[in-house]
Amino acid sequence: MASTCGFCSLPSISFGQRSFNDRIVFSRPAIPHSRSLQETVSEATINSDLKISNLSQLENEKNKSYIWVNPKRPKASQFRKKSYDPRKRKDVDAAEELFDEMLQRGVTPDNSTFSMIIRCAQMSCLPGKAVEWFERMPEFGIQPDDATYASMIDSYGRVGNVKMALQLYDRSKIEKWHLSTNTFTTLIRIHGTTGNLNGCLTVFEEMKALGIKPDAICFNTLLDAICRAKLPWVIKSIHQQILISGLNPGFATFASLLRAYCKSCCGDEAMNVYKEMMAKGMELNTLLYNTLLRMCVEIGFVDEATAIFEDMKRSMDGQPNSRTFSSLITIYSSCGKVSEAEATLEEMLEAGYRRDIYVLTDLIQCYSKSNRTDDVVRTLERIMELDITPNEQSCICLLKVMTQAPREELAKVTRCIERVNPKLGNVVKLMVESSDVEDETFKNEVSEVVSQVGDDARKPYCNCLIDLCIYLQKLEKARYLGTLL
Repeated sequence: MASTCGFCSLPSISFGQRSFNDRIVFSRPAIPHSRSLQETVSEATINSDLKISNLSQLENEKNKSYIWVNPKRPKASQFRKKSYDPRKRKDVDAAEELFDEMLQRGVTPDNSTFSMIIRCAQMSCLPGKAVEWFERMPEFGIQPDDATYASMIDSYGRVGNVKMALQLYDRSKIEKWHLSTNTFTTLIRIHGTTGNLNGCLTVFEEMKALGIKPDAICFNTLLDAICRAKLPWVIKSIHQQILISGLNPGFATFASLLRAYCKSCCGDEAMNVYKEMMAKGMELNTLLYNTLLRMCVEIGFVDEATAIFEDMKRSMDGQPNSRTFSSLITIYSSCGKVSEAEATLEEMLEAGYRRDIYVLTDLIQCYSKSNRTDDVVRTLERIMELDITPNEQSCICLLKVMTQAPREELAKVTRCIERVNPKLGNVVKLMVESSDVEDETFKNEVSEVVSQVGDDARKPYCNCLIDLCIYLQKLEKARYLGTLL
């Protein structure tokens, strides 16, 4: 199947040769048979049903009559129950079989034929099939009508053909096609996945300008796109529009709001949404709980994190996992709550989760804030015993410990750094023991260490070394380190 629309290459109906301001005009192809298309399709439908019946049913089916009744007239439902329509049943395979039988009988398909099959594929959540049939229309010299074009924006967006979807959308604005809410939702999702927040908001405003009301799915999609951009004022605006829209938000909408507020670090708003969810009896899953806890870590909501953790333990669907315990240990460590951090670690181990380098690094930070250098040394020894490989973050943490430890305990921390990273330990020894004069040995050593650090850790490494130089009153060395940033 071609990646772009098949009829674009046909001279008579290409986009390039037809003005966007011209309305689509097409004629119905002549049917070579004297019978009507509907009679032929009805017979093909009967034969299709007969193929899946046993022999006794086959004889009965031959004698049955199939009649069409206007569905708007009374008692039409009882006739529809007896007839077969691939669109109500969403049976794409059956529709394709009928199409093949039409061709075998010499019946020429028209725009309505393709529109029905495309609609059937879309209702069956098969956008790829819809695109496939749409791109077959030029084979039969058929020009799609506005409704078919409009529906294909959604299908092309769902199969990932962004260029075609946006091309059709631009054309829809010129030719004023009627678009559904689903189509606008798909367009918002397209812009959201590419990080184009302005595109999301533009489509949303164009949708409202046309008088089309967003549904819950549309709002949720917009919120999910906005949360990546971390723009709290936009989130609050969308939240307000949801409230005045008359919609009754369900779990998905609350979850989207919660994620958006958490990603934007809107602590009070996120907690208000969380409390409303709890009041409505909505069970959060582990992922949402962890998203809340992560926000608490970033903005320092210690008491709120503790309360959320207790709610998790009482929850049926949101039980704590290793990430939960890690976040809680991080927030306790950041404010020096040693007993709380240690108790959480113990609870983590009892739950069957293993401590990793991130948890132990947080504990080192916690002990450092409480001036418990011996516990820092003990934790580092535990890291070595467990055969856990220290990372760059743990080295940065130990450098911070150096700037907070009493001078008489600097040697203990230096030995810890030497065990973790011998080259970095040598640089620290030179900083502590040498004088503050031009020292080529120090320059060479520190340049080598910094050059081997990853790009993300380079600046924190240098800043910690600069802070240590200032703490030791080695200002010349601090100035040189500043050149390495």
